[in-house]
Amino acid sequence: TTMIESMLKDLESHVSSEQNLNFQSECLIQGVQSKVHQPLMKRLTC
Repeated sequence: TTMIESMLKDLESHVSSEQNLNFQSECLIQGVQSKVHQPLMKRLTC
């Protein structure tokens, strides 16, 4: 129980600090990103 308590306190300190947490939701907000098209004959081959 002591280990869990210390982990929870550590998590609280990370959340309460003024870090920018926007990076966690960027993938949800941006939506689908287009892929860069590369011609078939210019692709890397094995």
